[in-house]
Amino acid sequence: MTQPRPSGRIPLTGLAILVLAVWYTTSESGGRGIPRLSAAAAADPSCALDQGSVSAGSLPTGEFRYADSTVFDPGGYYAPEEPITQGGCLLKWLELHVVDYYYDGSLHYERPRLLVPPEVTVQFARTDSGQLSPRRCQSVVVTSDTISVQCRGTPLGDLSVDGHLLDRSGWYWNKGQYNTGQAVLLTARVVFRRGRTILYNRLHRFTFFTGD
Repeated sequence: MTQPRPSGRIPLTGLAILVLAVWYTTSESGGRGIPRLSAAAAADPSCALDQGSVSAGSLPTGEFRYADSTVFDPGGYYAPEEPITQGGCLLKWLELHVVDYYYDGSLHYERPRLLVPPEVTVQFARTDSGQLSPRRCQSVVVTSDTISVQCRGTPLGDLSVDGHLLDRSGWYWNKGQYNTGQAVLLTARVVFRRGRTILYNRLHRFTFFTGD
């Protein structure tokens, strides 16, 4: 008995599923057609925190400039309101360090030291064990309105965070209404790349907290 030969055509139900998947991917990425999770990351659920370390030689050399009590200080921790997880790695928070008040053995609120450029550390963690891996970023720009951070060589690839602060007054750590860890003070687009391939591209809201 002769077996029927495959027609090579996609059944109607399969075609509908394919169209739905393409629409979901496009809508989730803001119309850019970029998936939230790359195929390579989905195939490898492990989070290799020992990979992509940034050498100290590639970090900018910071300097200090003296300022006064009116200096804009958005320093603190910023955690994404919605988890950023890829390949078993979780981006927990960004730590922003702009101003030093304690130096030479005492506090100097009237004459703090401004870090040039500011320092940003990104904390990654494994989703299975919670193991942490902080990474310093190489390029940081902070103004009373804008934050632009570039971190090359993270476990998830090259990271960029570009967004806007929602309170231009600064000194968030000294304001009681922001000590709850629920205030959204940063909106930013988070992008991970490997070479020319964009692995993740999405707009996020970040809540502020002061840490320990």
